[in-house]
Amino acid sequence: MNFYLLDFAIASLLLEKRKNLFVFSMLFLVVFLAGSFLFTASSMRQMTLHAADALPEIVVQKRVGGRLYPISMETILPIVEIEGVASVTPRVWGTYTFDAQGTLFSVVGVDRYDYLYGDSLASVRKSDKIIQGNGVAVGEGVYRVLKSRFFTKEVHLLSPKGEMLIMPIVTVFPKSTALFTNDLLVMDVQKARKVLGISKDEASDLLVDVPNPDEVDTIAQKISLLSPVLHVRTKEQIRTVYEEMFDYRSGVFLLLFTIVLATLFFLTSERLSGLSHAQRKEIAVLKAIGWSIRNIISVKFYEGFFIASFAYFGGVAAAFFYVYVLQAPLLRFVFSGFSTVRPPLELTFFPDWSLLLLLFLITVPVYFAALIIPAWRAAVEDVDEVLR
Repeated sequence: MNFYLLDFAIASLLLEKRKNLFVFSMLFLVVFLAGSFLFTASSMRQMTLHAADALPEIVVQKRVGGRLYPISMETILPIVEIEGVASVTPRVWGTYTFDAQGTLFSVVGVDRYDYLYGDSLASVRKSDKIIQGNGVAVGEGVYRVLKSRFFTKEVHLLSPKGEMLIMPIVTVFPKSTALFTNDLLVMDVQKARKVLGISKDEASDLLVDVPNPDEVDTIAQKISLLSPVLHVRTKEQIRTVYEEMFDYRSGVFLLLFTIVLATLFFLTSERLSGLSHAQRKEIAVLKAIGWSIRNIISVKFYEGFFIASFAYFGGVAAAFFYVYVLQAPLLRFVFSGFSTVRPPLELTFFPDWSLLLLLFLITVPVYFAALIIPAWRAAVEDVDEVLR
């Protein structure tokens, strides 16, 4: 490293503060916007796919005319008889409209021997206050809505038959489980049947346990052949739906961001590509006193290095702070959507260094090209012609 050239580059940067500050601001903004979007999308995608891993291998529902209906318990027997199926478990769940504004809660019925919901509901299904049918566990989002209606100790639910069910709130799920439990009302399965209007010989859907992953698709096809009203989904199909949802939302946002990115680069390149006569004359003077083209390009490289490095690392740090400390206000709703019972999701950092490389490639090389190429063109011009 030539410290004389480095010192000259710093002095040159300070000489044109306004222009360099503008370029720094544009580059910083591009890195910040791109980084915020990529970090938010990556975190939301990983959290959702992680949640999908807890799903059963096969979910069987009854669908007629595109609408879901409770499925008969008699459907369990022919499914269990399929070779490769370890067990079939009925599940009672559904949505409950809480108020006139259309606030929706998810009602889930559990019993002591349920293993369907993993660790999130493990403590709830072992609670005597819930299993005996006396209490209800609520998600944090549900409890927030209930408090706004002054229901802090009990829940009032109206069944389809007009019966008012009053249940005390036993527990509120912690924030750490918000991704799974935020809009839940978890109660005894018999109470859930009353709230949702599901009879004892019906279930919301059936969960099929298949020990051998290689047999899942074959068994799913056999189940779908049992009846034309059976709608069968495998875990991989559900994961694909999640991925397509993120790809669609990411694509729409990325299209808008590309327009902004192109505009910012256009403005930056306009400021960089058009070297003024004074700048061209300065380069010609440097050549006249013995500077080589390599020296001139080195100075421009040092200038670009200072601006690009501070803008890149500053933009990445700001994006990290915005996404993982401030929890990406406004931006995360692009992926999570808007709802009355919106989950207070805590975006978690998942190491993906390819994102940092992608940020680098879409910003820094373009900036260096816009900086060095005009300088090189000016450096190869004839000195006499420029100085005249």
